[in-house]
Amino acid sequence: MFKKTLKFLLPLSLLGFAVGCSTVNPNEAAVKVYLTGDKAGVENAEVVTAGSIREGWGEKVYFINTSLQNYTYTSDAAEGNAADQSFSFTTNDGIKLTANISVRFRIADPKKFLVAYKIDDDGFVSGELRDALREAITIEGSKVRLADLFNYTNDPTKVGTANTEAFLQSITKSVNTVLNKNGVVIESIVFANGLTPPDKIQQQIEAAQEVQQQTLRIQQEATQAQAKLALETTNAQINNVKAASLTPAVLDAKRLELRQMELEIIKEKWNGQAPTTVVNGNGGNLPSVVLPSGN
Repeated sequence: MFKKTLKFLLPLSLLGFAVGCSTVNPNEAAVKVYLTGDKAGVENAEVVTAGSIREGWGEKVYFINTSLQNYTYTSDAAEGNAADQSFSFTTNDGIKLTANISVRFRIADPKKFLVAYKIDDDGFVSGELRDALREAITIEGSKVRLADLFNYTNDPTKVGTANTEAFLQSITKSVNTVLNKNGVVIESIVFANGLTPPDKIQQQIEAAQEVQQQTLRIQQEATQAQAKLALETTNAQINNVKAASLTPAVLDAKRLELRQMELEIIKEKWNGQAPTTVVNGNGGNLPSVVLPSGN
């Protein structure tokens, strides 16, 4: 914000004219404009960004905010100006839209700013900055379609290709083209609370988006069902292969193989001699029967 400050006045009897001294705070610049003499005019102004500055007779000092500032142009009186400051524009396909815009900017060259506008920050925000934004939004808005700003198409089975970021970047570039040469830099422009189409279009958009969501949901469910069916089919094929491999002949061969393994184990553990003692059922010993040897 601008401010014109006289910190103190010295008696005219001492200096012969009034003198004011002010401190230049961080994030501001002091611009001294000479009102008389060879240096008269804003073009010859002096800029001070630190320390203090004096204002004498025939001089005027303006303090300009050089920090990053933010302002929202909105229809909501609670957020911005009491008046409706939102922007309206018409798309390439003839749809009228309303937008609340939030802009971040800084005054990079206080002298150029003062030369160009000769107004304070508040006047710039409500005047030149708003005018530049309105013109850029009107021009750039006439180049886009509704589908470029919303995920909406006339065909409800197709998803729109909304790209509001590209639209906002085009507006930012256009505004900077106008304001940069006057010492102002636009850092960013965003929608505050989005875009507002007419009620009828809003209903169509919501209906189309609902159909699109249902279509996507059905497609996802179909994909999951196909994946489940493919898995079940694969498992069935594996089980069929396993079942087909266990024929009666294969089972008999397995039994024979196991029997042979059993006989081999018995043969390895038997020493070739018959037992010499047999225990009867009453716990007593029976006479052993000596079998003739193979000799």
